Amino acid sequence: MLGRRALIAVNLAVLALSYVVVIYYAQGFTTASYFSGQWTNSFVQFQFFAGGMLLALVLRGRQPEWHIAGRAGLFAVAVAAWLVAYTVFDIKADNPQATVGQSLAGWPLVLAGAALMLIALLGTPRRFLPAPLIYLGRISYGLYLIHIFFFWLVYDKCKPWLTHIAKAAGVGTWQDAIGALIAFAASVFFASVLYHSVEAPFLRLKRRFTIVHSRG
Repeated sequence: MLGRRALIAVNLAVLALSYVVVIYYAQGFTTASYFSGQWTNSFVQFQFFAGGMLLALVLRGRQPEWHIAGRAGLFAVAVAAWLVAYTVFDIKADNPQATVGQSLAGWPLVLAGAALMLIALLGTPRRFLPAPLIYLGRISYGLYLIHIFFFWLVYDKCKPWLTHIAKAAGVGTWQDAIGALIAFAASVFFASVLYHSVEAPFLRLKRRFTIVHSRG
C-alpha cells in the first residue's frame, strides 16, 4: 500500500525490534524454563521474516545465474556462518546462554547464513539437486510443523527405552544419533502424509482461483 521505501522501513523496524527482544533474552530476565523459549519466540523469529522480505526487495524477482561451484562455495560460507554463531558466540536454539555481545554478533550470522543458503540455491538447475532433497523441500512445511513433537517424544518420553535398547544392542554411545534418525524418519513419514492428504488438495484447489493475466 505504501510502496518500496515503506516496505524497507517497516522491515528494518521489525528487524530492530527482533534484536531488542534478543537482547532482552540475553540479559537473562527470567527463569531458565522460560528462558529456553527464545527460539520459539515470534519476535525473535521476525528477523527471518524481515530479512527474507528485504532480500526479496533487493533481488526484485531475479535469480542468480552462477556456476555450480560458486553456489557450493556460497553454501559452504553459509554453513560456516552458522558454525561460528554456534561455537564462538554460543547461539543455541533451545538452550540460549549467549551474552548480549555474543547475541548481537551471533544472531546476525544466523540470519546471514540463512540468506546465503537461499541465494546459493535460488535458480539452481534441477539436475544438480538430488530428488530426495527436492521431496524434502516439497514437504518442508509439514516437517516444520511436526518435527519438534517427534524429537520431544524420542528424547524426552522415550529416552529411557531408547537408552535401554541401545545398551542392550551394544551401541550405547550411538543412542543420540539413533534417536535423531528415528525422530527424523517419523517426521518425514507424517509430513509426507500431511502433504498428500491435506496440503496437496488445497494447492490443487488454489489453482482454480489463480488469475493469470494475458499478455498485451
